[in-house]
Amino acid sequence: MEKSVEKIGLINLLTLFFVGGGAGWMAFYSGSLTVLIGVVFIAMGLLVGCVNYFQMRLHVREWNEHLEMEELKRDSAKSALFGTDTELYPARRAREQFEKFFIPAFTSILAIGQGITAWYLWSKIDELESLAVDKALLTMALLGVLGLLLFIVGRYAAGLSRIARQRLLQASASYLMLGSVLCLIATLVECVAWFGYPGTDRIVAKILIAFLGVVAVETILGLIMEIYRPRQKGQEGRVLYESRLIGLLGQPDGLIRTAAEALDYQFGFKVSETWFYHFLEGALAWIVLAQLTLLFLSSSIVVISPNEEAVLERFGKPVEGREILTSGFHLKYPWPIDKVYRCSTHEIKTIYVGFEEGDQKPVGTEVILWTRSHFKEEFNMLVASKDVAKLQEGASSEQAVPVNLLSVNIPVQYRVKDIKAWLLKNADSARQLENAANREVIRYLVNVDVEEIMAEGRMKAAEEIKERIQKNVEDLGVEVTFVGLEGIHPPIKVADAYEEVIGSLQQKATSILEADAYAAVKLPTSHAEATNIVLSAISLGQSKTNRAYAQAQSFKNQQTAWKSSPSVYTQRSYLETLANATKDARKFVIGSTNSKETIWVNLEDRLNKDLFRDLDVDSTK
Repeated sequence: MEKSVEKIGLINLLTLFFVGGGAGWMAFYSGSLTVLIGVVFIAMGLLVGCVNYFQMRLHVREWNEHLEMEELKRDSAKSALFGTDTELYPARRAREQFEKFFIPAFTSILAIGQGITAWYLWSKIDELESLAVDKALLTMALLGVLGLLLFIVGRYAAGLSRIARQRLLQASASYLMLGSVLCLIATLVECVAWFGYPGTDRIVAKILIAFLGVVAVETILGLIMEIYRPRQKGQEGRVLYESRLIGLLGQPDGLIRTAAEALDYQFGFKVSETWFYHFLEGALAWIVLAQLTLLFLSSSIVVISPNEEAVLERFGKPVEGREILTSGFHLKYPWPIDKVYRCSTHEIKTIYVGFEEGDQKPVGTEVILWTRSHFKEEFNMLVASKDVAKLQEGASSEQAVPVNLLSVNIPVQYRVKDIKAWLLKNADSARQLENAANREVIRYLVNVDVEEIMAEGRMKAAEEIKERIQKNVEDLGVEVTFVGLEGIHPPIKVADAYEEVIGSLQQKATSILEADAYAAVKLPTSHAEATNIVLSAISLGQSKTNRAYAQAQSFKNQQTAWKSSPSVYTQRSYLETLANATKDARKFVIGSTNSKETIWVNLEDRLNKDLFRDLDVDSTK
């Protein structure tokens, strides 16, 4: 290897060092995130350049040693002074040890560093301030100078790297060419920001961070493939820390050559000498051009689905007479002359107010409990409370405010009825509709009683909220088809206490109903008993009055009978009294003329049957 190669490697290293310092100052001066990420790439290129330069020096020493030993071998007497090949070639041994141990270790550390840096920058990119537009002109000028310097040095080194025994220049040359491309990209970003699009800087920076992560993965994979690749005797090894992706980005014209070199190196035969490679190398540009042309022309065909409509714009304005495209096939000018904006106008869409729906859908019947969350996230809303407001009339302000917190689950369904208003009159109609729905729900809830909205007032509330939302979003070109109060319940943290209150209220209502039922039974019974007592008293009084009157009339009649016939009346009264007195007694009638005869009378309840054996009577009676 010629000593001039070592000098070129040193020039590459110094160029990366000074350009990296200048780019770092510009990143601090302009605040450009793209320039900052470019500095990271140049810093890693500087590390690669240092190792690359040291490896070049080892190769130069080995080459000089080889030339010296070839000269010494011509004199057989001098060559006999050395015993072994190891003692003959110390520079080669040093180079082999360096490439065997240090290069893989450095490549591993480089890949890990690239991955960690990419992860850290990705996590912090949104927190960093973007570029200052007022400094864009000076930044563009300096970036142009640095990019030109990197391109000249890198292009020269890349050209030399194709020569045999100068392959090591490719690693640092790739980073030089990458730096020139990054300077061009940063200049374009500054130009776009100057014209009023500063957000492009953050987007490009994120793309470059992602590319840095991909380079880290490629470096690790290259290290692994180097371990298991097939090897041929005398084949020159690949530089492990050289990234083909960086070389490709810095020199896109070498895509086919880079792929062929990778295949040659990996599989051990010359893919670059096959007829297909030569055909592809010559026809690649035409193939890519044909594909791009076909892709450009294919944008002239538009297919609108049956449930869709689309708005056709030409240079940002609706095409007169063809503003709205219905379902079917349509032709238009290629993009970006004509653009089509689609919308599903026959599809019912749903937005959710008060909750965020999760990814998992319930299977079968779902039991909804107040004490358990049944959505990914639920939001609490203020609802008025008339009962608390009445209790607090005249009370101090230290007491609880007359409001409650409720978790509401309200799906709002709508469809687009005017696609032009939906797509053209508003920047983000879907977000405006969602904001309007949330606003109207909140306005309604703060003016309605909590007990009413949780009980019989749901249907009325749903209809009123639907009317309010429809009135508010009329200019968006949508029709609100349904608003449902799917779930209204207290927040999960207070649901247990709320259930206890509800249970107490239900127990109170149960007791009241039981008392009403008891009263409904007892009052008629008591009234009936009182009426019965009154009527019984009236009946008894009437009976006694009639009896007394009857007795009085009987006395008068007896008096009249006695006056008419005293003896008859007396005898009759005597017999009636005797009959009444002895009506329940057993009577024995004995007819006998013998007055001296003693008669024995058996006064037992059951008489002897012998007394009645000659009589046709029942002895039990």
